[in-house]
Amino acid sequence: MGLGKIMTEYSGKASKTGKARNKLHALEKKHREAGHTSKADRIKTNNLGTKKINARKNKAQERIRNIAFKAAHSVVDKASLVISEDLSRPIAKKKPRKKYNRKMFSMGQRHTSRSP
Repeated sequence: MGLGKIMTEYSGKASKTGKARNKLHALEKKHREAGHTSKADRIKTNNLGTKKINARKNKAQERIRNIAFKAAHSVVDKASLVISEDLSRPIAKKKPRKKYNRKMFSMGQRHTSRSP
């Protein structure tokens, strides 16, 4: 319960953050090329760090891992035979479903496939 909500929430935040970072990176590059190195250095120092992004990613991965492992253990404890599906590749369609594939396969596939 709640796996989809966590994955959707993290995926949306990561996408939004990545888009904003790309814009700031382009702005930093533009200032550096124009010779405004001090402004470019301030943008890089104050806005393009990865500590918070990595912390958010690790927290979401741990939450997903815990949910996947709890679900796997609850099934394995009661079942005599367990069959799983390979979810290692994105769903192939005529139109690529970028958001869906990003949500489903970014972190969740890694943890659900490794659940003991």
